[in-house]
Amino acid sequence: MLKDLGVGVIPWSPLADGFLARPFNAHKQKVFATTRAADDQFFTMMTDTPEMPLINQRLEAVAKAHNVSMAQVVLAWSLSKDFITAPIYGTSSIDKLNDALGAVSLHLTAEEIESIDEPYQARGIFPAY
Repeated sequence: MLKDLGVGVIPWSPLADGFLARPFNAHKQKVFATTRAADDQFFTMMTDTPEMPLINQRLEAVAKAHNVSMAQVVLAWSLSKDFITAPIYGTSSIDKLNDALGAVSLHLTAEEIESIDEPYQARGIFPAY
């Protein structure tokens, strides 16, 4: 709809506060848990949906196939959408920023993009307080 109207999208937190940057099972392990994620109601609302584990697993598979980080796949996926003008990406280190820059040269196949798109279910405006 926005594309038809000529309106670009600037997604905020395309990595879903890190949920899409590491394997799904890693979120259950304390070694990967962050203080913020442990008590962040927004994180829980954003990631506690039936499709998110499947999307996460598909991102992991694509990342392994390309031998890149999941963060690069998420950002490359975002950049593959012609209606997305610039994802808002925040990072906590220069190393993560340098890794994210690799997304610019990562080209996903149509099949990989479809595998990530397929399980997604549209949601209402978020967050809705």
